[in-house]
Amino acid sequence: KGTERHPTVVVLGDTGAGKSSLLNALLKELLIVPTSGIRACTAAIIELSAHNLEGYVSEVEFVSREEWQREEEELFVALTDQ
Repeated sequence: KGTERHPTVVVLGDTGAGKSSLLNALLKELLIVPTSGIRACTAAIIELSAHNLEGYVSEVEFVSREEWQREEEELFVALTDQ
């Protein structure tokens, strides 16, 4: 992924705690990340990236449990090495 570094922000919390609403508020948008006032809505781990593009682009990538565990371990190592 190139030599340019970007800050990483991780938002964690219980189901229905308002993580998606927080991200939407910070981005000054209503529905970048789907939300529901009745029940928890985002049932998957998401990654948001900033780019110098007009508008928004969405990509959906499904990963296996094993791929996610491997990525989680790599992220933990990267965050604790700094």
